[in-house]
Amino acid sequence: MAVWRDRILVALEPCTDADMVEAVVGKLLLGFENGQQNAQATQARNGEYLTALEGLPLWAVMEASDRFRTGEVLVAGWNKAFRPTPPQFADEVREGLADLRRQQIQIRDILNAEILPDPDPEAVERARQAARDAIAGKLMREQQDRRRAVEAEEAERDVVLAGPPIKAGALGLAALGKFLRAPFTRATTAAR
Repeated sequence: MAVWRDRILVALEPCTDADMVEAVVGKLLLGFENGQQNAQATQARNGEYLTALEGLPLWAVMEASDRFRTGEVLVAGWNKAFRPTPPQFADEVREGLADLRRQQIQIRDILNAEILPDPDPEAVERARQAARDAIAGKLMREQQDRRRAVEAEEAERDVVLAGPPIKAGALGLAALGKFLRAPFTRATTAAR
């Protein structure tokens, strides 16, 4: 990873030879010139491109120039009938570098990642025991909740059954089934 990071850093080094960048830009712009310009105008125009492309690698400038030449640019908004403006040219170069910069960030994140030490076996066992205890406690609470619900139903049934006698036919079968013991209810339902 460190080797790949170093290769990317070398590839992203800015070009320090302005004449090389001007040669690439000048070659591209020659294809867009319809009339003749004087040397001063050409030099001023090329200076604008050099300023916009300052700090970018030469190979990326060359690739962007080739994309403009073929019309297969990465950045939208360029009218093929006109030469790219200095900002458009710089944006195209940067867009060509985007994938390499993403790789650089990923490698940096990997190389700078914190390495966690192996867990202490005792701490792992304590954590497992705590999880087992928590699960057991939850199961116990659920059983207690079920037991309380059953006891509450039985108490309600006992209160109703201990009350005044119910006249025959006063309660429907569904309402009566609520107050009967479960085995009796199943047997009654199965008999039907």
